[in-house]
Amino acid sequence: MIPNKNTFCIAPYQHLDINPIGYLRVCCVSQEKSTKKYYDAQDWYKSDTLQSLRNNLEKGVKDPICVNCWKTEASGKQSQRQVYNKHIGKILEDLWDKNFIKNKKLLDVIENIDINNVNSFDLKLGNLCNLKCIMCSPESSSQILAEAKLNTELQKFHNEDLNLDYKWAETEQFKNWCEKFLYKSAYIKFTGGEPFMNPYLLETLEAIPDEQKKKCILHFTTNLTKLNYNILSILKKFKETWIAISVEGIGSVLEYARFGHKWQDLEKNLNILLEDKPDNLFVSVNHVVQASTFTGIIDLVNYFDNKKITIFPVLLSHPECFQLLSIKTVFKNQMLDKLKNYNGFNSEFVNSLKNFIQTNIDYKENLAKQCVYRLQAFDKVRKNDFTKIIPVDYFI
Repeated sequence: MIPNKNTFCIAPYQHLDINPIGYLRVCCVSQEKSTKKYYDAQDWYKSDTLQSLRNNLEKGVKDPICVNCWKTEASGKQSQRQVYNKHIGKILEDLWDKNFIKNKKLLDVIENIDINNVNSFDLKLGNLCNLKCIMCSPESSSQILAEAKLNTELQKFHNEDLNLDYKWAETEQFKNWCEKFLYKSAYIKFTGGEPFMNPYLLETLEAIPDEQKKKCILHFTTNLTKLNYNILSILKKFKETWIAISVEGIGSVLEYARFGHKWQDLEKNLNILLEDKPDNLFVSVNHVVQASTFTGIIDLVNYFDNKKITIFPVLLSHPECFQLLSIKTVFKNQMLDKLKNYNGFNSEFVNSLKNFIQTNIDYKENLAKQCVYRLQAFDKVRKNDFTKIIPVDYFI
């Protein structure tokens, strides 16, 4: 049977996501309740939840677990479902029926549910990080966790994340799990925390057989504060390595939003990364579109246009008060005017940004007040001042 083109996703058959506290999900944007940890992968893979999800996606039913993809596709953007189908399943939408008719291995993966078919992984190996990004949480930063525990006035922003186990990936049990599953990897995404700080990342990569490395694609999301030369060396053995650098702005904008970072360090490490770059290494930038760094967007685009580096938008949803709805409509219209005639290297990013601004063109005063309150609370602890980055008039 050829599954429904409009709903099918290969992820429930060949992919798994491990969140920062070791729980399993179908993918990084799926909405199922996580009840199984990585060491229960066999039970999770054959669970009623996943079986029901697979059946729905095959038959054209838009399962609520995948609501983020349905929303993304409805807005005209490429969803994670479509990305997985293309890059993991090798299923091209314009050749949908032919792909399934000719690819007997793909049909076998769908018809014979077996966890040994899983060869794609999204690993968030705890929360070890050296920065305190303004929009981040203890789930993704050990520094924010420590800051919140030391400062009671910040705990109200992070209550649910303060007492979780983020050190599970340091155990021998997880190392054994990696040896069992990752040796046949075709794709692995490492996020964090900061993956290049991870003390067992090198060991994890070395455990993949050299022959498999040639077939495996790696993806890292990094703040680029650290470069590990041993890791950079081993990356050359993989089929492809994609490094997405998280950048919230240029100069002081970056240093405010990604507190603890230094712009000169990012520039230095970026130049090292680009110098004598091997053919299998691809570098891009991820930018979280948010209220607190809104005024720095044009400088960001100009800088990476000059370097011919592609920027990808990350459309912030949490914390809600950092959404663009917190910014007064007049300032969003001013930004749209400034971007109206742009036709540079990052046109795709700018077009997505303009659409996102227009979708969030309204102003919500209650969110704006919450945004200012939250920024002031963190500024007090960090001896910082958000108004040097964006005027308070943008909000209230």
